[in-house]
Amino acid sequence: MFVTNFFNQNRVFLFICGIVIGIILTITTIFIINNINSDDNVIMLFETEGPCMNENSFKVFQVYESGDALAKESRDFWDPMGVVALFLVEDGPYYDGQIIRTPSSDYCIKQIGSYRYTTKNGTNKTVPVAAIRKRD
Repeated sequence: MFVTNFFNQNRVFLFICGIVIGIILTITTIFIINNINSDDNVIMLFETEGPCMNENSFKVFQVYESGDALAKESRDFWDPMGVVALFLVEDGPYYDGQIIRTPSSDYCIKQIGSYRYTTKNGTNKTVPVAAIRKRD
């Protein structure tokens, strides 16, 4: 009897509780699915090096614990369309603000792979993995 009276008097309260629980479960499920499906920081190296890139100098803006560095084309650092590339520690060591240049005209910057990562604001990005190599 008490249970029947309780449910009859509190229908609105129970309805609102059901909606809140449904929202919480939906958000939790989305969060779990996103964490399971995320492939953060994936480096894929090509079997053969690509051609020389048009860019000749990059400015490092982030160095990872591994020693790899994200760098942006240095001729116009604030250009939102400028090329961003990952330089592997093999050509390093790197530090923030460092300018990476080809040592002479016999060398160029080649794309040797691609790097997929997630930014701090949650945006997925894919950039070339670059290395300084001798011209062909």
